[in-house]
Amino acid sequence: MADDLIIDANIDETDLRYISIGKKLTMYLDAYPGEEFDGIIEHISYEARVLNKVTFYNVKIRPVEKPDMFRSGMTVTITVTAQSKKDARSISNNFITEKDHKKTIAVKMGTDKKTVFETREVTTGVTDGKYTEIVSGLNDNETVVILHQPKKVKTKSLMRNK
Repeated sequence: MADDLIIDANIDETDLRYISIGKKLTMYLDAYPGEEFDGIIEHISYEARVLNKVTFYNVKIRPVEKPDMFRSGMTVTITVTAQSKKDARSISNNFITEKDHKKTIAVKMGTDKKTVFETREVTTGVTDGKYTEIVSGLNDNETVVILHQPKKVKTKSLMRNK
């Protein structure tokens, strides 16, 4: 019997840029939903494996503390924080529009009596896929809105020869 439990994970090659030996991560066991466990990456394989046309690399993870509930063969989901930034001003990606490689947002301006909306170009930073940091183009206490474009109604005219 082994004294140490090592998590054997497969990491997609596109995610290798986010991991390194010694990096801390969070693990979730399917058998214990809602509970988090800390781990540290101990080894990253040099040899790739291909499964269903996706290239994976084997990664060995050591739990920081070995909970009694861990068992060999359990399904574990790992989360690695690629980048973080303290006190970053961020908004939901739903508010950001991208066109011609320019990112814009709509900001509510004016007073209670006269409201106007201003479209601004913004510079973005760190993102988690749901929220994105706004580096410039938005000030504190400004309200960001989603402007709905009116839908174009297609009409057809039928002409008959008489």
